[in-house]
Amino acid sequence: MSHENEKDMCSVCMEIVRERDYARYLATLLAPKDVRTSLFALYAFDLELRFIAGRVSNLLTGQMRLQWWRDVLASGAYGGISGNPVMDLLQNTIELNQLPYRKLKSVIDAHDFDIGETLFSSLDELMTYLDLTFTSFTECACLILTRNKILSSSLAVRYAGRVGGLIWVLSSLPYHLSVGKFYLPEDMLTKYALDIHNLSSWKGSDSLYAIVDELIQIAEQNLEKLNECLAIDDPVVFPAFSHLAPSRIQFRLLRKFCYFLHPYSFLPSPLRVQWLIWRFRSFSYF
Repeated sequence: MSHENEKDMCSVCMEIVRERDYARYLATLLAPKDVRTSLFALYAFDLELRFIAGRVSNLLTGQMRLQWWRDVLASGAYGGISGNPVMDLLQNTIELNQLPYRKLKSVIDAHDFDIGETLFSSLDELMTYLDLTFTSFTECACLILTRNKILSSSLAVRYAGRVGGLIWVLSSLPYHLSVGKFYLPEDMLTKYALDIHNLSSWKGSDSLYAIVDELIQIAEQNLEKLNECLAIDDPVVFPAFSHLAPSRIQFRLLRKFCYFLHPYSFLPSPLRVQWLIWRFRSFSYF
């Protein structure tokens, strides 16, 4: 891969991350220069998978798109070229950083849930999904930052993945419900007597607020545990976590607005996000 081709593909990946995950975009710009291209490729791949469900109108089309990513990921192990800038740069990133192919394939498999019509039967199932997706990408980011060394704290990776994943589930709730997709666990819906066949009764309800609040409490607990891990962890991995710097503000916004089911940006202003990430870099605490 020529330097010019790599530069063009990196620009595509950067734009994808900037448009869809601004906090992670800023966090990556503050990472060491020699790993930014790899991180942008990884995060763009994450976002491409996450947005498949919103781009397809039926199950078969979604399955075909996921299978395409599986096929080109597998071909990359043998030097194949996909013609997709995200995948081609990711393949280079996998080779350069020796990222685990099976883990990335497992991420694609986990996204089968996004295009299906099933529910998570329990909170544990939701957490497993978040571990297979958000946590896996956080782990790969840490491997890139540490040059594939063994992580000093795998627990920090899990806590970070769950915080980021729960924020995504809740902040995307209005959109997901508008297209009939449910990430809230079935046991919680039953516990708070929410009927998936009567979504109009959800808006502004005490039951929905209770579910949102319970999930935010779980995210807050994971954030506190992450702080404990970062106090003893290697600072070299901090860029993999710094996009979570706005989390506490997002928790407040989610508690205030999420259960009304209005489309809303649960991220602070770009300037405040930048300041929060800078503060995390200075104090290593969320």
